[in-house]
Amino acid sequence: MASKATVLMYLGTFLAVLLFGTLGTYYIGNHNGFNQPIGNLLNSLYFTVITISTLGYGDIYPVSGEAKVFVIVLIITGVTTFLSTIVLLAGDILNERIEALTGRMSAFDKRMLNKHIVLVGSNTINLALVERLREIGAKFIVVSSDKTIVDRLRESGVKAFVADSTSESDMRVFNLHKADGVIIDNRDSSKTVYTVMVVRELARGVRMVVIAPNKETERHLKNLAGAKATILNPSEIAAVAVNDTLFKKK
Repeated sequence: MASKATVLMYLGTFLAVLLFGTLGTYYIGNHNGFNQPIGNLLNSLYFTVITISTLGYGDIYPVSGEAKVFVIVLIITGVTTFLSTIVLLAGDILNERIEALTGRMSAFDKRMLNKHIVLVGSNTINLALVERLREIGAKFIVVSSDKTIVDRLRESGVKAFVADSTSESDMRVFNLHKADGVIIDNRDSSKTVYTVMVVRELARGVRMVVIAPNKETERHLKNLAGAKATILNPSEIAAVAVNDTLFKKK
């Protein structure tokens, strides 16, 4: 995707060509260079646009040598600039559309990622966190391999993206090293373990919370995730809460 500077450069060049064509046509048109006088800037702009867009209706055409040389220069510079600008802008629009349809992140989205929270996985804890983070106005994104869930979240206004959390190349685009925190909540134990390894590599020093699907995974993650990581086992937490509620001493 083209950078903002590149787009501005192409647009600036295109506008410069339009200005050159309009003023040149106006000047030459008032000195009998065309088959009919061009008495105003609107007609000059009209001739310039139909020339560089290759439409060429033929209602206005050069007759003098000076006008013919001018039109040749306008065609060479104008057509190239016009087509290049159209291709650039159309390509960006198409890329944005493809990214929207596939759930992939655009360059613009990536540039905006800083001091954000990353919810990796779309299991029950992360989906509940989505609602909580929206309520408090937090800056966050959701990364999931489940396109159905991503599409549903995007329809509700959540910045959600399709990616394989066990792939370092997929996860690199989410600027994990600039995040305020990463919460990993996958249904699959092995995927959780591999995701933790990827996040540790890409986001050293960033706070990480990992939801352990079971007690065995919780034990492995305590050794793998690092000192700054918090490992939570919802089933164990729920069991302790129920035990305290039902069997606490009166």
